[in-house]
Amino acid sequence: MKGNDTTRSAAGPVTLDLGLCKACGICVAICPRQVYDRDSLGRPVIARADECIQCLRCELHCPDFAIEIRRRERKRTAAAQSAPPRAARDAVPQPRHEDPPVVPSELPDAGIAGDEGAD
Repeated sequence: MKGNDTTRSAAGPVTLDLGLCKACGICVAICPRQVYDRDSLGRPVIARADECIQCLRCELHCPDFAIEIRRRERKRTAAAQSAPPRAARDAVPQPRHEDPPVVPSELPDAGIAGDEGAD
């Protein structure tokens, strides 16, 4: 069988490719929310897609790579929404140069000891 016999849940994040599935039953047994049931042939069916919590157990344990879980976006908390964007928050502040740069020729002679006899 090819991998194009795909059953997709309409409301949930679960995609099950029956063309790849060998009906081992691992997904049915391992799901903590009982998202899967078995049909009359013993193949898994997505029975309760809205119950899926995207724990990825079924996807990670499927030996046939027949399950894909689409992760939902994280919801931002009120504190995170009021915070500045990460780029602005993590930017390194640039030093402020209020005084003009000092040119070495404008520095007073420091009279460093030991330089008199260097030649």
